[in-house]
Formats: sequence, C-alpha cells, structure tokens
Amino acid sequence: METPVANSSPLVSVVIPTHNRADVLEESIVSILGQNFDDYEVVFVNDSSTDSTAEILSKYSDRVQIVEVKCGAPGPTRNRGVGKARGRYILFIDDDCTVPADWISGMLAAHHRGGCDVTAGGVQSHGFSNAIETYLYFRHRIIFGDHPKRVKSVTMMSVLIERSLFLQLGGFVEESLRACEDWEFSARLRAQGGEIYYDPSVSVIHRFQTTYKPALQRLLTSARVGIQIAPRLGYGRLRYLLRSWAVFAGCPIWIPRYFPPGLYVLATYLEFRIILARTAAYFAMLLKRPEEKET
Repeated sequence: METPVANSSPLVSVVIPTHNRADVLEESIVSILGQNFDDYEVVFVNDSSTDSTAEILSKYSDRVQIVEVKCGAPGPTRNRGVGKARGRYILFIDDDCTVPADWISGMLAAHHRGGCDVTAGGVQSHGFSNAIETYLYFRHRIIFGDHPKRVKSVTMMSVLIERSLFLQLGGFVEESLRACEDWEFSARLRAQGGEIYYDPSVSVIHRFQTTYKPALQRLLTSARVGIQIAPRLGYGRLRYLLRSWAVFAGCPIWIPRYFPPGLYVLATYLEFRIILARTAAYFAMLLKRPEEKET
C-alpha cells in the first residue's frame, strides 16, 4: 500500500467527513491509501463520532490528517477539512465509499477531459442485497445516467474541484443542513457561470443503506430540506412543489422504465412518502410567522 506523498503542496487533497462509521471505515481508508498515484494527501474530518471511529483513524495517523470537529452537518464538516488541505485540487468522497487504485489519476484525467470547473465521478453499489439498497442505487442512477455529460448538480461521493474555486465560492453553507448541501453548493457554482462535468467511467463503490427506516428518514429529510432551500436552487417553493407533484404523477411511466422488475410497488410508495413530506414542509413554512421565514 502506497503512502501519500508528504510535501508542502500536494496536487490533490482527499477530504472525507465521517460520523459513526466504524463498521466500514477501515475498508474505505485502505482503498484511499492504495492509489497508483502518489502526489496527494488525505484529510479525515471526524464529526462527533461516539463509536470507535477515532481509534480506527488513529491507526493511520502517520498517513492521514485527522481533524476532530463538532459540526453536526456534512457541509461545515467538509469545510473544516478543506481548511486543513494543502492541495491544488480538493477531491471529496463519503466515508462509506471504497475506490479503485486508479481513482485519483482517473478523476484528474476526467477533469482535464471534461474541461469544466467541477468533475463528478460515477457511483456503483456495494451490493444489491435487498429491495431498499437496489431502489436507492437506481434512484441515484436516474438522476445522473450512464454517460459523460454536463450536469446541474452533484452529490459529494466523488467530486473534484480546485481549492481556490471552492474557497472563492465560500465553500458549503455553514448552517446545519442535514441534506442537500451539495445541491445548494452546485446552484451557487452555476449562478457564477461554473459548469459541472459528470464522467461515470471513474466510479467509486458506495454502500447504499440496506434497512428501511434509516433509508426512509434520509429520503424524507432531503425532501423537507429541498423545499427549504428551493429559492437558492432557482425555484419558487410553490413551483418546486408543483413540479415535484408532476414528476410523481408520472410514476406509472418512469418507474417501470428505470427500476428493475419487482420494485414498482416499493418505489411508488417511497416516492409518495417523499412528495407528502415535501408538501407538508411547504405548508409548514407558509404557516410560519413572517420573521421566521427564510429571506
């Protein structure tokens, strides 16, 4: 296993926020450290973990930087990691992902090939052990597809950006958004003329959730936060909600097209729960006192 180069200015800084992921963290660390590229550093940001995450990270303290924070949200946690980073490029990844040995070199090549400000890599599923895991993977695949292209937004499972541009944009918002901080960041990037290139030929392996309740909670949280930040994404909240209902109305058409056979009932039910949560969040915001509403 190669050790990342230790110099004052590596080309790439890999930044990983982590929280209570001790069960899979070591596999992720080993894969990130095992690159066929040596001009990089690794920054793990441990946000308030209460399991053995700190102990696992300490085993690799000679190869990675470790930052301890109490942020409670992924955006600010990533910002702290970038604050410690020294590379020209920041490469974000989640703590439940593993990567191939050519991940960093492949992402750099894709970035130069695409010619955009930000490059997002592809995501494959760690497995298809049950319907929930399969649904989450194919839902992600619907958004991004299987071919290189320019996209409007990215998730932070494999994203490359120049550190100077990230800082110029102000990083992620410091408020405690429990989801959608990556969509909000993407919207600010595009508002300033930035472009995002997606190349699935460079893929990481992501552990999608396999249990129903945590998966549903994550989906509902994203739905509620989406309504909250809709104006930042370029939508009025009502327009965003009506557009969401129009998409849901098309479930009988697009679910059989994009999901494997046997997932129709589950996918339709989960999409229904998502749209209900989004609708409830919209009306809850309408009922807030004017001074409590987001400007």
